[in-house]
Amino acid sequence: MDNSRFIPSIVVPVLDRADMIQTTLDSIAAQTIRPLSVIVVDNGSTDVTPEIVSRWIARNSGNGISAMLLTEPRRGAAIARNTGLRRVESEYVMFFDSDDVMQPGHMERVAKALAERPDADMIRWEISRLDSDGWLERTEHNDSDPLRLHIMHATYATARFAVRTSLIKESGGWDESLTTWDDLELGTRLLARRPVAIKLSGEPTVRTTVHPDSLTGPSFSSRAEAEIAALDVMERDLQLAGRPEYVPLVDARRMILAAELTRENNPETARRLRRQTARDDCPAGRSLRLLAVYAVQRIAGHGGSALALASLAPTPPRGLKAVKAAEKDPETKQTTK
Repeated sequence: MDNSRFIPSIVVPVLDRADMIQTTLDSIAAQTIRPLSVIVVDNGSTDVTPEIVSRWIARNSGNGISAMLLTEPRRGAAIARNTGLRRVESEYVMFFDSDDVMQPGHMERVAKALAERPDADMIRWEISRLDSDGWLERTEHNDSDPLRLHIMHATYATARFAVRTSLIKESGGWDESLTTWDDLELGTRLLARRPVAIKLSGEPTVRTTVHPDSLTGPSFSSRAEAEIAALDVMERDLQLAGRPEYVPLVDARRMILAAELTRENNPETARRLRRQTARDDCPAGRSLRLLAVYAVQRIAGHGGSALALASLAPTPPRGLKAVKAAEKDPETKQTTK
């Protein structure tokens, strides 16, 4: 079976990653399926990153790989991704960071799963994460409602999904006003439109790396205002899409962030965020549950998301809506009923 029409284009933004980009691109070249479309967007590098990318393109052109290097001088990962997105012509697209690595069979697995479910608008997969100490951690999250799961666990983060190109373009692409958690916001906005979302099962075939200078680094306080802004946009997305029942989960994310800020000795911002979340129009029962989420996260450093999903999440979709909105696993053929 020819699955070529289901192979997503790969957009890779990069900024000053001369020591990493080669490994990322080589992992793409090692894929077991062709053709591949790769769009690298240099976001104003001051090192030799563009030269490394250009040499890689020259070596791999004609090897079933169509690759281009674009330049986007306006700084910002979301801006760079949108620059690449505008050049995508394939039916599906995925985004890869310049320090991510995919195992050789990853793209073939994705294309096969999409070919088996041509109605799918989005597909996600689990990843493994390599931290700065060299520990490899696998993430695993499952839920019958992909939207509530993503809000709490970012299951459609940058390197974890592919999406129908028309859907992301019609939805406005990446929000260029956001400098962090832009993938959390994008996934929320896309899933709020009730797309057909499926999950690729099996062992992770993508590895991401956590660096001290990455957006997924350890400090919440250093980017608190940007994180708060992303959560505000997510709430707006849900209201505009007619999904207000999911707003309490965004409030839970605010409380979890407030707890982490408290743990980082930033009580002023944490207090402001708690007041914003437990606002006057918030029902008393919900306020108590949100405060419980805050307390668990502040004391233990984890557990807030699980408590929020148990106490604040809307009921999983049922019946006809479940067939459209819930995640289906194309490898096991299981559909939520």
